[in-house]
Amino acid sequence: MCGILCAINCDGISKSTEIKNILLRRGPDFSSSVIVNYDNVQMEFACSVLWQQGLSICPQPFETGNFLILFNGDIFNMPCELSSCSDTEWLGNEISKCRCESDICSIIQSLEGPFSLIIYNKTTGILYVCRDALGRNSLIMEAEDSKFRFLSTSYNFNANGDDVPAIMELPPLGLYAFNVTLPTEWKLFTWRETAYTMLDEIKKLNEIFRINVSVENYLQPKWLCNDLETTRSFNFYEMCKNLETTGNNLFEILLENKYVLEELQRFSLLLE
Repeated sequence: MCGILCAINCDGISKSTEIKNILLRRGPDFSSSVIVNYDNVQMEFACSVLWQQGLSICPQPFETGNFLILFNGDIFNMPCELSSCSDTEWLGNEISKCRCESDICSIIQSLEGPFSLIIYNKTTGILYVCRDALGRNSLIMEAEDSKFRFLSTSYNFNANGDDVPAIMELPPLGLYAFNVTLPTEWKLFTWRETAYTMLDEIKKLNEIFRINVSVENYLQPKWLCNDLETTRSFNFYEMCKNLETTGNNLFEILLENKYVLEELQRFSLLLE
C-alpha cells in the first residue's frame, strides 16, 4: 500500500504538512515529491512508499524517459524472471517504451491485479489516471475552480472551513486522460463496452466537477472477456425443495448436478 498524490495548481506535500502526514500513514518507508511546470500549470507529484516488493525500495515518483509515474497496487502478471523487480519499476520500464497513446492503453489493458495509478507525459502535458476495473484501490478526486487533486485519501482543500470542494472517488471505468492545460476536457478509454450504469457514473463526473468526458475505444482486458460469461442461472430453492435430505449433505447433492459443477469450476478459474 502506497500513498500517491498529484496536485494541479494547488498545494501538495511541499506546502501542506497535513497532506504529507496523510500520505505517510499509507507508506512509511520512503517519501518524495517533484514539482513540474507545463506552460502556466504547476503540478506536484508525491508518493509515500510501503516497501513490499523488490530487492530494494523503488523510489516514487518514478521518472523514466518522458514519463512520470505514481503507482499503488500489485501486478499479478509480471514475468516470473523479474520477480526480484518491484511492480512499479517493471511498469515504469514498460511505459517508457510507449510512443503513442495506444501503446499506453495496451499496457494498462494487460495489467492484472488491484491498482490505482497516475501517469504524466512530460512532453505532451497529458495526465492519465486509472483504477483497476474492480476498483480495489482507492483514488480520490478533489476539485475547486481550476485546482485539481488526485490522492489515495481525501483531503479538504479548504483549511479555512469555507466552501467544501467537489470530492468523489474516481469511478473505476477505465483509463482517463486529459491535457493539464485543459483540465475540464477528458477522454475515457473504458474497461468494457459502454453500459447505462457507466453513463450514469460519467454523468456524475460531469455534474460534480463540471468536466466533459468523451468516451473513446474500450480496452477490454482478457480477464473481462465475454467468453468467460455465462447465461446459466439456478434456482436453488426449486432444486432443493423435493430432495430427501436432512441438510447435512445438501452441498454434496447439489454438486452432483453437472451444470452447477461446471459453473463453479468456471468461477474458480476467474479467481485464479
